Amino acid sequence: METAIQKLFSRLPLLASGVLLVLYVGLGSSSVYGENEIQTVPGGATIQTLMSNLESVSTRQNIMGMLESADSGDSNVGVNYTYSDHVRIYRIPLSVTLDDGFSFGSTVPYVYKRKTGYFEDDEIEREGLGDISLYITHVGLRPRLRISTTFTIKIPTGFYKRFESKRETVPLGTGSYDYIVGGALIFKPEISEEIRFTMSSGYRINGKSTHEVEADLGGVVATYQFKEQKGNVLNLSFGFVYFSSFENLLFYGDLAYTNIERSKISYSDPLNIVSINTTNSDSLSTIDLTLGFKYAFSDSSAFRLGVTLPTWTAYDSDVDEKQERQMVADIGFDVLF
Repeated sequence: METAIQKLFSRLPLLASGVLLVLYVGLGSSSVYGENEIQTVPGGATIQTLMSNLESVSTRQNIMGMLESADSGDSNVGVNYTYSDHVRIYRIPLSVTLDDGFSFGSTVPYVYKRKTGYFEDDEIEREGLGDISLYITHVGLRPRLRISTTFTIKIPTGFYKRFESKRETVPLGTGSYDYIVGGALIFKPEISEEIRFTMSSGYRINGKSTHEVEADLGGVVATYQFKEQKGNVLNLSFGFVYFSSFENLLFYGDLAYTNIERSKISYSDPLNIVSINTTNSDSLSTIDLTLGFKYAFSDSSAFRLGVTLPTWTAYDSDVDEKQERQMVADIGFDVLF
């Protein structure tokens, strides 16, 4: 039978690695566990904003769809491409109109990310399936007004680990079930038949993700539990849609505000000898201007092109070396059948 002393000695390597971990976290290298690396490397702030702001892109698509009334049983499928220098996202949205103004839909993304490593000078990149979203929307019709309410659940289908095989990597999803509640409205003023005013809002509540991290500290290798909860996200936007004199062509624009709260991180060894709880200095507030157009080839197909320009950015208060955000292009093709 193993004695208490033998148990103690058998756990000394793990205890030693725990002590080294505390020193590692406390003496300046803690960014991997709770600092601001996402906003201090090229591409980091753009990735953070775009991945947190996909609800605004989806809401903009919903607003475009709200301009026309769909009949029960109609289906809409499309291909959308969002591009920036560090993030590229292909999305396949599919929706089906139900009775009484309800519609059900899904979005399947394929994501490419590239950024400079925080612990390595080389660029790191990854591509693959992102987090799939399922949503249900209700559109209510009023005189000169259309109002939609949407509930979305995001499923953790994308790669979400921040570390793999003792190396830094790029996650493609949050690794958690996330929930989004949002709404949008379109107002038709009496003074003009060509213009519509739009407004939307949404709030995303992120869940917790967990994965194992192998650490090699002082020659001692141990496996630790890394838990992370991304900060919740608030989106607000105000915009317009203008029906031009050219047949089947409209122009749109909006000014969107996004507020991303700080992430929460915990890190512990399997025996809970060492347990660290902290917050990640990655809060971010932004205002972006989007301008674009949509051209309908027929009653059942349309093309959309928009450009989002970073207008204002408030980085986390703990961030010193801020990286500029980049312009984002959004291209879409939709088919109704």
